[in-house]
Amino acid sequence: ALRGERVYHLEGLRCPDEGQIAETGPGALALFLQRAREVDRRFACENGELEAAGHICRLVEGLPLAVELAAAWAPLRSCREIAAEVEGGLQVLAANVRGTGDRQSSVSAAFEPSWRRLGREEQIAFAGLAVFRGGFDGPASLAVAGAERPVLERLAERSLLRHDRVGRYTLHSLLRQYAEAKLSEDAGKLEGHERRHAAYYAELLARRGPALRDGRQMAALAEVGLDWENARRAWMVACARGWTDLLSAALDGLCEVLSIRGRYQEGLSLLELAAQGLGGDARAQGELTGRLLVWQGTMCLHQGMYDNARQRLRDGCRRLCGTQAVRVKVMAILGLGRTADFEGQARRAERLAALAVSWARASGDTWALACSLGFYGSLVKQGGRPQEAWAILQEGVATGRAVGDRRCLTVSLSALADIAADHGDYGQAAELYRECLDLGRELGDRYREGVHLNNLGTVAHLAGNLS
Repeated sequence: ALRGERVYHLEGLRCPDEGQIAETGPGALALFLQRAREVDRRFACENGELEAAGHICRLVEGLPLAVELAAAWAPLRSCREIAAEVEGGLQVLAANVRGTGDRQSSVSAAFEPSWRRLGREEQIAFAGLAVFRGGFDGPASLAVAGAERPVLERLAERSLLRHDRVGRYTLHSLLRQYAEAKLSEDAGKLEGHERRHAAYYAELLARRGPALRDGRQMAALAEVGLDWENARRAWMVACARGWTDLLSAALDGLCEVLSIRGRYQEGLSLLELAAQGLGGDARAQGELTGRLLVWQGTMCLHQGMYDNARQRLRDGCRRLCGTQAVRVKVMAILGLGRTADFEGQARRAERLAALAVSWARASGDTWALACSLGFYGSLVKQGGRPQEAWAILQEGVATGRAVGDRRCLTVSLSALADIAADHGDYGQAAELYRECLDLGRELGDRYREGVHLNNLGTVAHLAGNLS
């Protein structure tokens, strides 16, 4: 930098928020619509096309040249088709009209001079960073792309990287696509970078997995959440490449995050990718497939898909016979119990819950015990034995507090609140439901938040507190 120099970081034009379907003032969407109408007087955004146009603007992060090049295809493609092609690569962002200069003829042409001015070390690093999604930090860039901090700083000085105040780097989405095209010129290098990326984030999920089930839960969620896009991509690449060792390492941590956040549909989609990838691998037909089936069954259960849940949980149990995966087997038994409970088979549900408690005690797994006690106590309460249920649930609360997993604790607290409400102790019930509500909000689980707001409202109504 020169003495007295002032640096201003320029961002793209303002883009509409996701779901916004009305034309707004000046910004990327206005530019897109203006250029599209210039090249096609019949152009009209109808039947969801305006939302697709906004999606195009977000994909290119408001970069004016990219917005104009995308709009130039309006006479030949719908906005949805243009968006799909932008997601697939930079090829569509090339001029199909006369009168553009060489550097304005395509986004790739605009980036090419910057690429040529890089040294060889910087080119290798920049191309390797294409495997990241949603940002990365210095240790990750070094482990995956071999890019040391001085190289990152030089790339940032050339506006090829963005560096924030917490030490993370991001690539503009179009620069990432350009870098990915450079990396893909050597298939061996691409696979090597993808393997290192997948291994790095599989190890993150494996390392933080235990913390997602204890008192470090919130810190672990924050850490994984910061790199969720990278973790998700690592999983998808490992599925496509058949890297069963990385899938095994990442599975529990990935599913814990999805379960805590209540993102069961996303979880089922990601697990189905793994199931498809494991289909032809005879080595993976044991414990890994068993664990995968149990997680699939658990998420099917939360989606109300009881037949699918029962089938997968049973298959998972069979595959885990003879293994040391006690925690996952307890999860499967609890899932089968919950399925039976939802289907009105109360006695079968209680027997399965009691079996889960027995297995958890025998194994010494306090997390599994905390989860099992809450469910078992709620079933004993439903069976008309409130005093016995109260004792079981008190143990569940004590164990849940000792473990630190807010999910396990909430199950026991909520069932205790139900018993208090049944006996007319609305003050204690409200206090317990309020703790459940706070725990759900801490986890960012909107489903649990809604359930316990409803419970608090019901108790207030029963207590005559209509305000």
